[in-house]
This record gives sequence, C-alpha cells and structure tokens, in this order.
Amino acid sequence: MALSFLPGGQGEMVVIGIIAGADLSFVVSHHLMRLFTVILFARLIGKGLIRHR
Repeated sequence: MALSFLPGGQGEMVVIGIIAGADLSFVVSHHLMRLFTVILFARLIGKGLIRHR
C-alpha cells in the first residue's frame, strides 16, 4: 500500500513495484488516482483564487 503513495513518475512506480514484489495493478491505479486528484484540486483551487482577486 505504501508504494502507491511514493513520489515519482509512473515508470519509477512500476520498477519499484516489481522490485518489491507488489501488485502492480494496485500500485499503478492508486498512483494514477493520486495524480488525477492533485490535478483536479489544483484546478479548482486555482479558479477559486482567481475569483477572489
């Protein structure tokens, strides 16, 4: 579980998952959800900050 929250790119996540013997589909899906969540919230927060100026 902790592997899916490590910083790094998708390639690095796969390599570390292979070395650690983790379930790659779990690590990759959590990493992608984390990326999408960060992008979504960054956009929403950015729009909110622009609106308040």
